[in-house]
Amino acid sequence: MSRKQLAEYLKEKRKAAGVSQSQVAEKLGYKCSQFISNWERGISSPPVGTLKDLAALYHVPDEEMLQKIIDVTLEEVKLDLEKRFRTESSLALNIDNAELVGDNGFHDPASESRKVI
Repeated sequence: MSRKQLAEYLKEKRKAAGVSQSQVAEKLGYKCSQFISNWERGISSPPVGTLKDLAALYHVPDEEMLQKIIDVTLEEVKLDLEKRFRTESSLALNIDNAELVGDNGFHDPASESRKVI
């Protein structure tokens, strides 16, 4: 599940429950509805501490609400790790290739025998 899908889910459930963003904000103890708006636009996610109350307001099982947050979090962590892996692998490859080039910028075959694997 993506953050955008979570945003759509939250908006859909709020509307189905017949409550406004302002009402949700008030029930959760927020001074303004901007937090709820941010959740529904995918800018941020509800804090874990609000999930049970939010689930009750939206008339959904609290475990369902928790699972949605877990799914989004896992997807974001997975994408971040893959991005970092590709970037670090690319950097390591560039460093390895740089070791094979002498000071004059040309391939130095002698450096291959010195390369540590």
